[in-house]
Amino acid sequence: MTLTVNHSTPADGSFSATGATAWNAAHTLSGTIDVANGGTGATTLTGVLKGNGTSAFSAATAGTDYQAPITLTTTGTSGAATFVSNVLNIPQYSGGGGSGTVTSVALSAPSIFTVSGSPVTTSGTLALSYSGTALPVANGGSGATTLTGILKGNGTSAFSAATSGTDYQAPITLTTTGTSGAATFVGNTLNIPNYATGGGSGTVTSVGGTGTVNGITLTGTVTTSGNLTLGGTLSGVSLATQVTGNLPVTNLNSGTSASSTTFWRGDGAWATPSGGSGSPNLDGGTPTSNYGGITAIDGGTP
Repeated sequence: MTLTVNHSTPADGSFSATGATAWNAAHTLSGTIDVANGGTGATTLTGVLKGNGTSAFSAATAGTDYQAPITLTTTGTSGAATFVSNVLNIPQYSGGGGSGTVTSVALSAPSIFTVSGSPVTTSGTLALSYSGTALPVANGGSGATTLTGILKGNGTSAFSAATSGTDYQAPITLTTTGTSGAATFVGNTLNIPNYATGGGSGTVTSVGGTGTVNGITLTGTVTTSGNLTLGGTLSGVSLATQVTGNLPVTNLNSGTSASSTTFWRGDGAWATPSGGSGSPNLDGGTPTSNYGGITAIDGGTP
């Protein structure tokens, strides 16, 4: 190995060259650079290399130091795959889960499907298509192939159309026909008469009056218009239960001659007590006055 080294001195003259003949010259090195100094430690290497710590590099061994390129083979039709050295052999297995001979394959399906191509005895295709039969309710279907309108369930039986007025209430129509009578609800029609406001209206065909109280009798019958009649003489009035308060003076002989000095006599007249006026004196003595027929004696007893 020949190494040529060229030297030059700095331009500022800080160094000077001596021995110019030896300064720029060819130098010859011998030996190898070891791994510790960044070399390989070897003078010749071929193929895949491997490191050996601080020792020299060496050629790596296939199958020991690295996996050599794999060769795939498919020898045989059964048995386990093998891997020897760099040869991987996977037998060429026949299809299916094993070996044998199938003579017939058939397909059965629920009634909602139609099966065709069944059975297959040599080779062929099994096919399924819808038959037009509804999927049963028990399997998550409706059990019907055509349905219109509002539906109802029937347990595990097929769905069916619901009947208005029986299974559900149809939209209600409100009418206000008439001015009297009860409201009606027929089918889906609710009729509420347009009643007149107030206490109502009507026609009286006959009103009769009967009964007697304390001699007063109510009589008569009104068929269109008219009056009932009160007649008779008041009698049997109970002063204890039917009369309260004081009777007015005008109710006794119209109050004729009534005053603070008269009284109502049993014969139905207002009168002044007989014997004049004055007060009876019963303090023991001679008679001094007469008061209503009673003689007062002054200083003694009558």
